[in-house]
Amino acid sequence: MFEAMDAARDHINLETYILDEGEIAERLALLLVKKASAGVRVNLMYDAVGSLKTPREYFDRLRAAGVNVCEFNPVKRVAKVNHRDHRKTLTVDGRVAFTGGINVSETYASSSIRARQTPGKEKKEGWRDTQVRVEGPVAAEFERLYLATWKAQQHCEPTAEAHYFPRLEPRGNKVVRLVKAAPEEGSEMYAALLEAIGKAERRIWLTFGYFVPDPKMRQALIDAARRGVDVELVLPGYSDFWAPVNAGRSSYDALLA
Repeated sequence: MFEAMDAARDHINLETYILDEGEIAERLALLLVKKASAGVRVNLMYDAVGSLKTPREYFDRLRAAGVNVCEFNPVKRVAKVNHRDHRKTLTVDGRVAFTGGINVSETYASSSIRARQTPGKEKKEGWRDTQVRVEGPVAAEFERLYLATWKAQQHCEPTAEAHYFPRLEPRGNKVVRLVKAAPEEGSEMYAALLEAIGKAERRIWLTFGYFVPDPKMRQALIDAARRGVDVELVLPGYSDFWAPVNAGRSSYDALLA
């Protein structure tokens, strides 16, 4: 992601739930300031709760350097305190897009594999997450979603003009669909996941950081296994929050059976 941003010629659209103060955040600030000073339009959107511990001075410094900064649903808006932006997306020049579970935080610099390398001396640290890089026409869908989300935050300055929608040729032979979730609109992602599980014929390979399936999801996975689909789940042994781990484990017996 840093390489892609460093190569930006026109604009950078970055959206994150957590932007933690530390070495990674400092590297990001230096890079964004450098690109803004070189004439690249830099837009940064971060969640007010996810990034609550990050000093205001950090964002003020970026604004002073020409970075367009938007705080998603500030916590002072009590009516929407639980309306959070958990997206982690990056689009560069409208051509390259990233999404997944990676926040801007040093917790992702230490992998779970390294934390478990010494048997009997495993450390309960190190994060395992997935990030995806895509190119081609789907990058335009990332741009549209980002710009619409920014526009909906009426307290934020309008995004700077840029060539957000360049002509995009197909890249590769995969069909890619972007589905979204928003606090006031519900989750397209959940419906799409249930539909995909219900139509699967060969395999369902899923990885979750927080796995607490509702009855529909649990039954969909069981039905798939019963019709011969290879269903595999990669789930955390440790977590930063104990509740989802224990809640998820309550489904293990039924799923394993």
